Amino acid sequence: MRFEPFDDQKLQALTYLNSKFADNTSMNPDDWFDIPHNEKSWIIQIRDKNNDNKSFKIFKGVQNEASQDF
Repeated sequence: MRFEPFDDQKLQALTYLNSKFADNTSMNPDDWFDIPHNEKSWIIQIRDKNNDNKSFKIFKGVQNEASQDF
């Protein structure tokens, strides 16, 4: 059994956490902003498609310096 998500799953979550956001679909960087936070946490749920899409495994973590260098 895995105790860590696969690297590509973690990379996808960290990429989203460190993205810029906009109130609309603007592609203008002047419209983008960060969401204020004290810490960034992530959850990756692995779902079982053969069992009503129920969660099979859940990974949770908080972004730290090690994950930023990932």
